Amino acid sequence: MWRAASMNKEGDKRLLKAYLADIINSRLRRNVPGLYASLSMFTYSRFGEYPGELLYDNPEAFLKLLKEHFMDDEMVRRVVKYMLTPIEEEGSEGRKAVEALLYGKFNEFRQLLEKFLASKARKWSKGLLH
Repeated sequence: MWRAASMNKEGDKRLLKAYLADIINSRLRRNVPGLYASLSMFTYSRFGEYPGELLYDNPEAFLKLLKEHFMDDEMVRRVVKYMLTPIEEEGSEGRKAVEALLYGKFNEFRQLLEKFLASKARKWSKGLLH
């Protein structure tokens, strides 16, 4: 019984990671393709993941990479807030998650995402099957 519960939780985390990646990667590809191309090149060459996936798996490394790329903390803040606008629009929990990320509270960032985005990720995944 424990194994089934832990597998479900791991499955939810993988689904949430895919959903977050879809939000970020598609938003960047659609609206800022040059930024998406350069971030993808950096994240994939260093970590083997695209921007959205790296943000979930290793938010600290993602922010560090942005700081190296832009060399300006305010620009990093603006880019992160732009990328995560759909998360912030989810309400106070979304805004808290983005602020946690920007203040280096990476575990809190993930926990908040898991708390309020899991049901949306499940709905999103069902839409992929139809």
